[in-house]
Amino acid sequence: MSRGRKKVAFIGGTECGKSTQLKLLLDVPRVAAEGRIIYDRNYQKAWSHLPEINMDQWFKMVNGFYRIADPDFGLFYEIAKDKWKRGWKGTIGHEDAGEDLSSQKNTDVYGNIIGLRHKATDWLGVFHSGADTPPYILRQMNEIVLFKTGDNWSKIADRFPDDKVEEVKKWFEWVNQSENKFAFKRIILRATGTL
Repeated sequence: MSRGRKKVAFIGGTECGKSTQLKLLLDVPRVAAEGRIIYDRNYQKAWSHLPEINMDQWFKMVNGFYRIADPDFGLFYEIAKDKWKRGWKGTIGHEDAGEDLSSQKNTDVYGNIIGLRHKATDWLGVFHSGADTPPYILRQMNEIVLFKTGDNWSKIADRFPDDKVEEVKKWFEWVNQSENKFAFKRIILRATGTL
């Protein structure tokens, strides 16, 4: 990853490889030298090896790789906003983001996530389906990493940028028809930097 201010949604059902792919991105040597935080209030087993920190420690964190599980995701993003103002550069991974970022837009949280485009920070959100991914978030993503979802395409097609609907549909069908339960496709929705 570069400091390209990427926003990436990992979308797929349970046990299809989302967290594995996220871990691979987070273990790139350059990324490993910077601050990395996983917001994981459901204690996913993929992150059990990470030391857990609290909100005060998150506020002071500069680099390293940690997990935070505090249920106040609004406070988590408020601290992130303050850190960005102080020049923090790093990567945020949000496990089970669909549970926190519901279809009811939380203006403050949304503003703090979308504000990443002006900061040297990447945001990687994990969602369990296309229906679980709020349209207001999905339309701001630079990329999606699409796994098997179990979604009905007609119910999620309007969530994607108009100029990308046909491309996403093609790969949605390919992934969901694949015999490989770990099949996925990375789809660029809008270019910014590299990942």
